Amino acid sequence: MNLLTRNRPTARPWPTRKQPSYRSPLIYLTLLFSLLFFFSYFFSLTPSSLLSNKTSISDSPKCPSLGGGKFLWYAPHSGFSNQLSEFKNAVLMAAILNRTLVVPPVLDHHAVALGSCPKFRVLSANEIRISVWDHIVELIWSGRYVSMADIVDISSLLSSSLVRVIDFRVFISLWCNVNVDFACYNELDRHASLLERLKQCGSLLSGLNGDVKCLYAVNEDCRTTVWTYQSAESATVLAFGSLFTLPYKGSELYIDIHDAPRDQGIKTLIEKIEFLPFAPEILSAGKKFAYDTIKAPFLCAQLRLLDGQFKNHWKATFLKFKQTVDALMQGPLPIHIFVMTDLPKNNWTGSYLGELVRDSRQFKLFFLKERDELIIQTAKRIVDAGHGLKFGTVPKKHDGTGQMEKDCPPGLPDVLLYIEQTVCSCASLGFVGTAGSTIADIIDSMRKFGACSS
Repeated sequence: MNLLTRNRPTARPWPTRKQPSYRSPLIYLTLLFSLLFFFSYFFSLTPSSLLSNKTSISDSPKCPSLGGGKFLWYAPHSGFSNQLSEFKNAVLMAAILNRTLVVPPVLDHHAVALGSCPKFRVLSANEIRISVWDHIVELIWSGRYVSMADIVDISSLLSSSLVRVIDFRVFISLWCNVNVDFACYNELDRHASLLERLKQCGSLLSGLNGDVKCLYAVNEDCRTTVWTYQSAESATVLAFGSLFTLPYKGSELYIDIHDAPRDQGIKTLIEKIEFLPFAPEILSAGKKFAYDTIKAPFLCAQLRLLDGQFKNHWKATFLKFKQTVDALMQGPLPIHIFVMTDLPKNNWTGSYLGELVRDSRQFKLFFLKERDELIIQTAKRIVDAGHGLKFGTVPKKHDGTGQMEKDCPPGLPDVLLYIEQTVCSCASLGFVGTAGSTIADIIDSMRKFGACSS
């Protein structure tokens, strides 16, 4: 069958001329007034009747312009290692698409979970974006906000003309037209108007308001196949859901850009994001503990025992650890071991860790706690450094909605995990990581790239 001529009409030698019919001008006037009435009614509708109580474009300050730039934001999720992986993908995506990347905060561990891509049990892109937005507002409000750029040193990326970034707090100050410096407030009811404005702003930014010219919400996820950029090119903000990627049965989940670049600039960028060091304050603290507290060659053991699938693999995790320790018994004693684990110390009894603690003649164990002075002081230095806010300036002029005075200082970020990983990168006797743990992967990368010696 020829599809090109399937519905072609049969040609006639000459069309039959129709006699003109008379139509009264009253018909055209009636139609004109009907159209005018329809449009006047349509544009008089309130935002709630059009967008289910969500803000409209005209109610979203700064939405149409944002200084003429184009931006990319996404919804980080799960633990820190997954969030770092997403951030690296986002850097590449923004560079390839010539957009400014909105640098997100570090979310609380598993505060937002994607689900399982291979089993198709995942949050939709809209759901994960709004969940991330709600959690970010909570982090700002509670004074626990810490940018990914506060924890990870991204200065090497910015040397490339391909990479442009803006801190999320700066971005939403422009997008929502509010002052985000509103941490630590005890009376939320006093600021209901700000909360409502942030809710409306998040609704728009998350793509819940349907089609808007200034934002394109990508709703494809790991359950679908291909997304193309052409339809989103003109949007001021390009909003993704998850940008997490992981090899699975020979394929790449959600995003695969490894074979994309023939451009030398993109190729160089891919090489740069392979390893992003922690901020100088974190590296300094980890090295200080290794050299000033342990003061000897040591082994690092990263034992993930309580989270997810790992709680079912204690035997294999401890077996690998024990085999490494047994091999070191041929050398000088005692063996110094730094332990990072999610198993509380009072639960070590009955495990291999308990055996090591009891044999203080042959083994000397070290570990860090959240309330250690080194951890607290490093967190304070991270806050004082404010690396994230170096990427853009928070506007000082707003419509008044968000201008409030602080009534308590900001909280301190949780930096224990990052300092522990740095200590492990300095372990000259070796490293034993938990199989399948992305934390172990980061430590392996740090050791490969000489983070402790840099």
